[in-house]
Amino acid sequence: MSNNRTDNRPERKNECLVSVIIPIYNVGNYLENCLGSLRDQTLKEIEIICVNDGSTDQSQQIIDSFVQSDVRFRGFYHENRGVSYTRNRGLKEACGQYIYFMDGDDMLEAEALWELYQQAETKDLDLLCFNGRTLVEENVEALISEQKRSYYIRKNDYPEVCSGSEMFEKMITGNEFRASVALQFVKREHLVRNNIWFHEGIIHEDNPYSVLVMILARRAGYVDNLYFIRRYRSNSIMTTPERFVNVYGYFMTYCDLWSQRENYLRFTEEQRLAVGLFLKQTLTRARDIYARLSKEEQMKSEKLELTERIPFGILVEDPGMVKYQLNEKQKLLQKTYDEKAQRGVEIKELKQKLQKTYDEKAQRGVEIKELKQKLQKTYDEKAQRGLEIKELKQKLQVACDEKTRCGEEFKKLKSEMQYYPLYRLKRWLKRRRKN
Repeated sequence: MSNNRTDNRPERKNECLVSVIIPIYNVGNYLENCLGSLRDQTLKEIEIICVNDGSTDQSQQIIDSFVQSDVRFRGFYHENRGVSYTRNRGLKEACGQYIYFMDGDDMLEAEALWELYQQAETKDLDLLCFNGRTLVEENVEALISEQKRSYYIRKNDYPEVCSGSEMFEKMITGNEFRASVALQFVKREHLVRNNIWFHEGIIHEDNPYSVLVMILARRAGYVDNLYFIRRYRSNSIMTTPERFVNVYGYFMTYCDLWSQRENYLRFTEEQRLAVGLFLKQTLTRARDIYARLSKEEQMKSEKLELTERIPFGILVEDPGMVKYQLNEKQKLLQKTYDEKAQRGVEIKELKQKLQKTYDEKAQRGVEIKELKQKLQKTYDEKAQRGLEIKELKQKLQVACDEKTRCGEEFKKLKSEMQYYPLYRLKRWLKRRRKN
């Protein structure tokens, strides 16, 4: 596909107030919403430059559809070169008085460009900053922290008009500088005058661009409105794991900003300190990520050109390795603490089990004592019953003996009765009763 425009219409530079530049790469599922939010802007004197960075999905068909239905849309295509190259190409094609960048999966509130243009024109601003909100897809809900969700909302107050370096110093001091081009409405003349472009071949390209746009602005402003809508989705740069390219992007951010150090001489001491703090934070971020990378990812630094390899080693790799070794020691120490804590838990559980065993043993001792007492009582009762049985046996023996004696007497009487007449027997019985 040709790299020339796909709209084939004459330029209308005098009619264009704002150029919106959108780098597009495989965002077909979201692109229609993005372009629709720009088509519906209340400011009509705009151009929307859609630069397709070699997409393999339906993105080009969607671009063509908008280009054919709305003359303000302009479409461009090239083989995949990365977001920095794509934005630069869009910037070269832009003819608006102001420039605004956004991605193909994000959106813009309908009144955004009109209100931003009015304020920038009224106050003669090189840069106008604003805020945004986030839209989080369900499949990445667990990956997006509350800090990331509120990242695009600044909570502090900032001047409506001041120098860019002063605005930068205040935002850095308030920890609210946001290196996102989607939160900057920029005068094109400002970019041309200071020769500001995106560094090609890196990620985190927003960092050097957005810093230079701000600190080099003669007049900068701020409006506390949520015009921008950032989408968090799977398979985007915002949600992919850290790699060496992240480290390299921050390293080149530092190099790009350091190369502009002559411009910082006109800043106040506080403003220079703010720039220095940002540079320090950038290097720290590069070192921290490098320290967390796998050995395989870290080895990719050896493929850098010598002119980059030496400063990278001094600024990032060596301090990063110290951090890496420190992290490893901390991990080992943490592992030791965790094992110690685990053993402490196990010892506590064993003590509890031992105490439970002691308690159960003591309880069994009480039960055994009670059983012994019951057994002794049973023995005593058995002995008592034995005495009673012995007495009963003796009484039974006496009764048996008495019965035997009576039987013998009865037998004797019976034998005698057969020899005595009846009257004699009666007298004998009478005497017997008397006796």
